[in-house]
This record gives sequence, structure tokens and C-alpha cells, in this order.
Amino acid sequence: MSKLKNYSILIGGLLLMTTPVQATSSSNSLLPAETPPAAGQKPDATIPFSYQPYFGQSMEQPDHIKSLYPDPDVAFTTPGFAPGKENFTTTEEMMSFLHELDAESDRLQLENIGYSQENREIPLLIFTEDGKAIDETKNKPTVWLEAQVHGSEPGAGEAALVAAQKLALEEIGDELLAKINVIIIPRVNPDGSHYFQFGSARGPWINRDHMKLDLPETKAMNKTLQRFKPEVVLTSHEYGHRNWDAFKEFGNEGGGPYHDILLAKGYNLNVPEEIRQTADDLFIQNAFDQLEDAGYSTDTYVSFPEDYDPDTETITVSEGNGSPRFEKEIAALLPSFTFLLEGRGDRFGRESFARRVHSHYLTIESFLQTTAEHSDDISSMIHNAREQLVENGKTVDPSDTIVIRSEATELERPLEILDIETGDVVEVPTTYLSATEAVPTLERVRPRAYLLPPSHQHIADKLRIHGVEVKALNEQVELAVERYEVIEQTIGEQVQEGHITNHVETEIETTTRIFPAGSLVFEMYQTAATVIALALEPESEDSYVTYNFIPVNLGDEVPVYRYMDNDRLDASPISDETSNQPEEASSISLVVLISSIGAVLAGITALFYRRARKTS
Repeated sequence: MSKLKNYSILIGGLLLMTTPVQATSSSNSLLPAETPPAAGQKPDATIPFSYQPYFGQSMEQPDHIKSLYPDPDVAFTTPGFAPGKENFTTTEEMMSFLHELDAESDRLQLENIGYSQENREIPLLIFTEDGKAIDETKNKPTVWLEAQVHGSEPGAGEAALVAAQKLALEEIGDELLAKINVIIIPRVNPDGSHYFQFGSARGPWINRDHMKLDLPETKAMNKTLQRFKPEVVLTSHEYGHRNWDAFKEFGNEGGGPYHDILLAKGYNLNVPEEIRQTADDLFIQNAFDQLEDAGYSTDTYVSFPEDYDPDTETITVSEGNGSPRFEKEIAALLPSFTFLLEGRGDRFGRESFARRVHSHYLTIESFLQTTAEHSDDISSMIHNAREQLVENGKTVDPSDTIVIRSEATELERPLEILDIETGDVVEVPTTYLSATEAVPTLERVRPRAYLLPPSHQHIADKLRIHGVEVKALNEQVELAVERYEVIEQTIGEQVQEGHITNHVETEIETTTRIFPAGSLVFEMYQTAATVIALALEPESEDSYVTYNFIPVNLGDEVPVYRYMDNDRLDASPISDETSNQPEEASSISLVVLISSIGAVLAGITALFYRRARKTS
């Protein structure tokens, strides 16, 4: 890496790259070059804005920091470690490698679940004992691993290839597959990997699209998730690109992220507490123990919003939340054991690459081994939770509520970081926002069903991808239902993940409405019930009201109705062939129009609306 120093400047003890490194026509060769970006390319601000297929580096660590992270005495033979390799595994190299594994192994079935926005394959690897169809082995729990969700996180993707190689060809594959099945999607974001950018080809982040389902990648993933309904889900990432800036206030030259591996469970409070607790006590604790025995540092994953308080000399960090837009949380609602794996390494190019891949792989192996060792208990716990969801939906019970919104609990907790000047590991005080100890802020009684007008087939199409059974009324009927009226509205000021958001507060009242034949019915006695509620309850952070798939304004009645009677509705299942409407029923132009009109009229509307309410 010495030649890179010619294109760097020293800032705060860190060498920050100012000139990009370009991949030439050879897949292994890198040469310094001034290059423009590709058309439409949207790299992260920390990666040089240039066209560098399958490579990026914006930081070179000082020698005294790099020395803290030596590469392990392990040899890898996946494409990213080919002799002379200087960039990362290309999609062509990955697919060739996977086809070779498929040809050599009887345990592996290689499929293609779909294509990216630029028509690159998204491969699926199915590992079962003796290559049996997974339906024949469903008595075993299934572990799902997805990687390189963000294109500029190659360590995660390469570790998935290492895991695939070992499952396909080595003895550990026989041992594990006697007890479990394994699903691997090694590269969720092939376009982002090509451009070495965080987001998808069109920009939106794939990991934040799991409720909206705007992108072909997330549609393919969620259809496949419903096909296999895994008991254990692991999504693999690398972290660090924003964290260096977050710690600039500490020490003489600032601080940097320290831990090799950070882990987090699914936090959504609708997931049974037994599953959330077991995720910590069994899976994560086992992984931490094994990693630390191997010489790797670990902690719970937190994000760093750069919110430094000079008065208290603390920084705010957050465990995140249970929003179903994230892959970890949408899978948790199956329900399943779900986990986020984050490895230190973003921004570093190929620095410490073997260490990054090895620590990732050991984490993956730990989750596979834990599932295998406790396969009966894990299968039983998940099966019982899913059955209970179905049972809960059969009867309206005022004590049975769904958490619509929650809030993290603020704690004071130290965090280990690196002092850049000295290389020492130091503890800094933080305001720690704990999702583990989050509390509900809005709950609603679980209805027997939700009903929508027949015009909302686009909603049915999205929910069907999430495994929801959709029905339609056979005849027109008048029903007593609960309706929502919008009493507060906050419209987003800019486009967020392709949408102008529309956050609302509503009041609910019981009324009667005539529902014509063909009205959509989403019954709650199914395993996808929680996804239905979080998509349709207007105040849910990721609801279809929030993202304007169901556009409403202040004072409107939301065209979603809660059916609270225990009598079964006269409705029949419908398939996705029943609708000829385009899936994108709410385009960006529509939501931008809604925002523009709403921003102008919201104040006037609110004034007259509040006066009308006061006098009524």
C-alpha cells in the first residue's frame, strides 16, 4: 500500500485519501488515476467520487493502529484472495466460484432469485444434507445468511463465500447439515458492489426498503425469505465509515472505532420476549465467547450520530430500533431469531482484509454451530411463537395489543474506542439509547382483520410479498368498524429513500361503512399478522401512510378499517393475478406533489380544522 501514500494527506493522525485508486482492465490490477464518476453513481461521501469498479479506499490507518489488528495465520482461497489481487471480488468472479462449488458439492443447490436494477444476478445458495430438497428436511431449523447489502462492505461478502466453501466442501459442512439447513445470499447488492457505493444503483439503501419494497432486490429477498421462513437470520455488514468523524472530540488527535465485531439482535417489541432474550443469552453470548477466545474484540452494535455534548463531554450512541424497514427487523416478525453482524473495516480498502474476513467467518460459524447444537429447542420455540400468532388473531381480546411505536431508554454507559494518537483503548462516556430496554409509546388492540377498498390492490401486492394471505369480500356488506381520522400531520422536508414522508396522528372511532364486493380483507390469524399491522396502522414509523402508498391529509379519513367483531367475514383468497394495476401506485412525483401542496396549505388547513373541532 506504500504507493497510496503519494495520494494521501495526514489529518488527525489518519491518512485520508485524496486521489482515487482505479481498477484497470485487469481484475487484479490497481493504478492511481484521475477518473470521473459513472453516470448516476452515488458513492458514500467517504469514498472517492470516481468510477473504481469493486474497489474504494478513503483512509489509510497509521502503522501503530494497523499493528493492533494483525492478520490471522489463515489462508483463504476465495476469489478476493487470489494471488496479486488488489481490488475486491467481482460479480463475474463470484458467479464462476459459485458454479464451481455447485459442480463439486452434493450439498449445494445454486439458484438465482432475481436481478438487480442493472440486471446483475442475485445468487442463492441452498445447503442441505446430501442435497435434499429443503422441504424434505424442514424438521431441521434453517439459518439464513445475507451479505454485502451495502456494496462498499466487501469483507462481509467475502466471508459469506468462505462460509459457502466450507459448507460445500469441508467436513464441517457434513457435521452442521446433519442438524440444520443453510441459506446464503452472498451479494444482495451487486450493483453497489460494482460501483463500490453504499446504496443501490438508483441510490436508496437496500437495507431500509424492506417494508416499502420499492427495489427489485428487496422484493426478491422477501419473496425468498417467505419461501424458506428461516428460524435464524443473520445479516452481515462492515462498519466504520462515519464513526471516525464521530469521535473527533476525544484525545489530541481524535478517536476511532475499536471492536472487530459488533452484534445486535432483532429489537421489535412485538417479537416474543423469550426469543429476544434467548438471542442475547445464547446466540450472541456464544459468538462473543468464541471470538474473544480467537483474539477478536466484541461489543453490542451501536450507531454514532455525531451528537457530541461539550458540556457533559459525552457522545450519543444508539442501538437502533425495531423499525421493519430494516432486514433484521422484518425477518424478526416471522418471528425468527435475527441478528446484525457488523465488522470493523469500512473505508480501509484491503487493509486488514484477512482479519476482517476471518472474524466475520468465525461469527457466522458460531451462529451455525449454536443453531445445530440447540436445533430442537430453537425449532420448537419458533414453531410455538408462530402458532401463537395465528391463535391470537382468531379472537379480539382487549388485553392483546400490538406495539405500533416504541422509544429507546436513555442510559449512561461507557464505550471503548481507540485513541488515535496513542493507539490505546480508552473508555469514553456516552448517552446510550438502548433498544434492548425500549418501551412502547403507542399500542393498539389487535383487530380480527383490516379492510381496505378494492382500489388498493397495490397494498395487497406489497403485503403478499411478505407472505400475507389476502382475501376479498364475496358480497357487498355493511359492517361496524373502527375508522381513523387524521388530526395531526407532519410532512417531510426532503425526499427520504425515494419518498416524501407523511407522519400522522389519528383518532379512532367506531362507525359503520358499506364495503363493496371485492373489498380487501387482511385477517390477523396468520403468521404475518404483525407485518400487516405495522404496514396499515397509520402512526407506524414505516406504515404505508407514512410513505404515501395510502396518501392522506389533515382531517381525512384513512381508507383502512379495523374489524373488531369475532364473526368471520364472507371473503375468499385472491391471487396476485387479480390486479392489473402497476405496483408503484404511488410514484415519487405523486408524493412530491402531495408534499408541495401540503406544505403550502397545511397551516391554513390546520387552522380551520382546529377551529372546527373546538366548536363541534
